[in-house]
Amino acid sequence: MILLKKGGLVARYAETDKDLLAAQQLRHFAFHGTPGRDADAFDGRCRHVLLEDSTEDRLVGCFRVNPVTSTPQMADSYAANSYDLTPMTGFAKNALEISRFCVHPDSDEADVLRLAFGVIAKIVDAQAVELLFGCSSFVGVDPKHHSDSFAYLGCDHVGPSALRPKQLDERALRLNDYNAEGADLRQGLKNLPPLLRSYLAMGAWVSDHAVVDTEMQTIHVFTGLEVAKIPTAKARALRALAA
Repeated sequence: MILLKKGGLVARYAETDKDLLAAQQLRHFAFHGTPGRDADAFDGRCRHVLLEDSTEDRLVGCFRVNPVTSTPQMADSYAANSYDLTPMTGFAKNALEISRFCVHPDSDEADVLRLAFGVIAKIVDAQAVELLFGCSSFVGVDPKHHSDSFAYLGCDHVGPSALRPKQLDERALRLNDYNAEGADLRQGLKNLPPLLRSYLAMGAWVSDHAVVDTEMQTIHVFTGLEVAKIPTAKARALRALAA
């Protein structure tokens, strides 16, 4: 099913086992830098969006979406493996989890992101989604490499206490442990993953802690975006991408 076309880029839902395999292989290459297959138990619960370059007949990006329409579904989401989402149950009737978002390293990331956000905007409007959520990943498991970014997030982008997830693992990295006075916040912003930077530009917030994922060799922060709080100009721009 075609979701959106932008120039030579096409977004569609995966429809076959071959489609799913292609997404899993791209995920492995994007996250680990080697050929392989990244698969988990959540693949069967989600719809997978493929982002393709029709001019070269190749997959340039993918992500999966998991509609959350009940408190048990939120508690059983991918993000709930790493974060206590109890404070967010007020959104459990109309939320959408986005996970395993990746772009092929040889692709124009900005163009692929624009296509992806156009698709997300279409899904949000079609399903009346009130909250987008997921985990935004930093490459590598050494927090020292991301200390400026953690300080930047801790200064300005931690979510409201009534909503942000609680810590599940005592080994989690507390963002307020990264001293903003000694950090280069400008560099921290520059070094943010492009997907997270795009979310923040729309008004997203993050958890007050980060979690190390040794399996994926990443460190991630929970990311939430309340649709009603997206600035009007940004919402208009997103709907333009979806046109």
